Amino acid sequence: MDDVTQTIACADCGTPQSDDPRPCSCGSTRRAIRIEIQEEAIKARDELRGTVREQGGDVVQDFSQRGDDKRDSSVSVDFRAGTMTVAGAQGQRAHKDDEQRQVLEAFAAAQGRRLGREFRCELDGEDREADGWVWPADEPDRRQALQLRNLDDAAIAAIQSTGRLNADFGFADLVAAARKALASKATQYPAAVKEPMILILHVPYPLVDTLVPQMRSALRDDAAGCGYREVWVVPFREPPFRLDGDSENA
Repeated sequence: MDDVTQTIACADCGTPQSDDPRPCSCGSTRRAIRIEIQEEAIKARDELRGTVREQGGDVVQDFSQRGDDKRDSSVSVDFRAGTMTVAGAQGQRAHKDDEQRQVLEAFAAAQGRRLGREFRCELDGEDREADGWVWPADEPDRRQALQLRNLDDAAIAAIQSTGRLNADFGFADLVAAARKALASKATQYPAAVKEPMILILHVPYPLVDTLVPQMRSALRDDAAGCGYREVWVVPFREPPFRLDGDSENA
């Protein structure tokens, strides 16, 4: 936000004035108003979201273009062809901790909106089984352990190594990538470690909400059977959603 300072003085004698319309002590009614604006560094960005429907109301195309200070990314979905096009650019390589912190913050904010209360989060600094924690701000003892995993290994590898992402693939490829990520995490830890935890799969590009029911339908059994308490997907700057249930409120 810009810092704006306004001062008012008599235009004839320079005596500081208030908004009072009465004449200055010198008798003048003229005022000199000085406004100083100190600009902060602001990055302008375009964020677009659109849906194309047939006359009957069925969605045929959907797109989302999102950005932040480090990354711009977009997705275009063709529901008739069952294909997706994703693209993106990253100005600098994101450190793993920065990436995970952003994912945790997005998830905590979504939980706050869903449950109507403030949530806080942090990475696990001791590098134990948990990657991070989230908890209600007014109940710090109710810390929920989380594990994080890239949903799309190829996409995150491309944007981290080259700074750019440009790919076309089908819905089946997205489902296969998510299934691979779930299986990888499911086999990595014993049941006693997984059962109390929430698994978060994060994606370096947006996922439009019209795609969520198809993902949930295709992956619900995998998510429910992987051993974690809950499984969520956190897309880039789009609302997180839960996989192992009928809705994100499950």
